[in-house]
Amino acid sequence: YLTSYTDITELRQALRALEQSNVELERRVSERTEALAAAKALAEAATASKTRFLAAASHDLLQPLHAARLFLAALETEVRDNPAQEELVGAADQSIDSAHRLLRALLNLSKLEAGGVKPEVRTFPIAGLFDELEREFRPQAEARGLTLRIVRPSVYVVSDYDLLRSMLQNLIGNALRYTERGKVLVGCRRVGDKVQISVWDTGPGIPEASREEIFAAFTRLPGGGGGEHGVGLGLAIVQRVAELLDAEVVLRSTLGRGSMFAVSAPRGISSPIIADAATPTLPPVEGLRVLCVDNEPAILRGLGAVLKRMGAEVTTARNAEEAMGAPGEFDLALVDFHLDHGDGLALHGPMKSRVKRFVVVTADTSADVEGAVKAAGAELVRKPIRPQVLKSLLER
Repeated sequence: YLTSYTDITELRQALRALEQSNVELERRVSERTEALAAAKALAEAATASKTRFLAAASHDLLQPLHAARLFLAALETEVRDNPAQEELVGAADQSIDSAHRLLRALLNLSKLEAGGVKPEVRTFPIAGLFDELEREFRPQAEARGLTLRIVRPSVYVVSDYDLLRSMLQNLIGNALRYTERGKVLVGCRRVGDKVQISVWDTGPGIPEASREEIFAAFTRLPGGGGGEHGVGLGLAIVQRVAELLDAEVVLRSTLGRGSMFAVSAPRGISSPIIADAATPTLPPVEGLRVLCVDNEPAILRGLGAVLKRMGAEVTTARNAEEAMGAPGEFDLALVDFHLDHGDGLALHGPMKSRVKRFVVVTADTSADVEGAVKAAGAELVRKPIRPQVLKSLLER
């Protein structure tokens, strides 16, 4: 017999040490993973909480702003023969508009950061969107002494209508704010399988060193014309929405000559056009019966004052019971969504036979409210309402 012995004590000790190291490493990885998941959940909860807070704060803050704008609109008709007082009223309305834009921008940016915005992509004609933008910004351009030209193309795009409109609203608003004289041009052109929508202005231009930093939140270049200053959120929102839609933002600028911002969207295929029926003759604004429902007395007083000065006959109600008890029929109903007990949309069905046109007025920007209003077949208008919007509602 030949027997051989080998001492493997050190090898076994090394294996045991390696096993212990693996166990310890797995434990640490597990602890780090749990800590990371907890931190991520905490951050997401904090972001969601911030978004909910901003939404609630925006809604509550927009209520007095809405009432103030209505009172100013009523006061404007009283001071038309006094240029000094008219200028003060205009400055106050501009301040309210600035506060509204700030709240809206903060809320939109918060939603984008929280991931609470999901694109709803569909095919639509760009001309319809351009019509809305022209109605919104032409009064602002005329007040600034600027020429706003919007060229309507016969092309379709595939995008989220509201998000694309939000980007263009910020780009056109910035162009009008920073252009002291000249014009703002909005148009588009086909680039391959995409449509590039461009906003040109004759403003001061953007220095090359600042062309990246202007897309950061709360970054604002000096030189806003007419004393109208933004808060530096418009381009940050444009950049976030562009990332969400997988779109490209293009910037070209020449100092002293102006700037061009452009966003792109996939080109769509046009659908068959159905001929519209003949437009019926509309009644005159004077004498139209309007029902206003809101739980805020100040808003009711402001709405009543403005609408009466436009020639309408106004009936006000603070809740659903008062609205249902109002006698007669109405050409238009302006109903707040959030009433003290329930929502104003619940009145749409019971009053459908008595109201020709039912409009829900709200400061709530949530998609749930918008979806509920659309599903009910009613119209939606955001607070604070501009006097021009009220006039347009009556004229239509």
